Amino acid sequence: MGGLLRDMADYYIDFYETVGKFAGCGMHDPSALVACIAPELFTTEPHALRVTCHGDRSGEMIIEESSTAQLVNVCTDVQAEAVKQNFFNNVAKLS
Repeated sequence: MGGLLRDMADYYIDFYETVGKFAGCGMHDPSALVACIAPELFTTEPHALRVTCHGDRSGEMIIEESSTAQLVNVCTDVQAEAVKQNFFNNVAKLS
């Protein structure tokens, strides 16, 4: 599994460098994996959320202050460099 994740990261790094956006790639999916094994690298806050399903804001998550819905932890901060190092040093090496 780790090899697949490493290969995927390499692919996206190459892609982003090719299109001229920046050196590197988005760490969305790898960050989700690291959050499972190293939650101390993330700051979260509990919120009730709803997702907009229509219009030009489709897919947007909105905090529902007055909702009685179940709370979920929303990431509000991350130790980005530590997450990146954790991914490349640990997760990407899994076999």
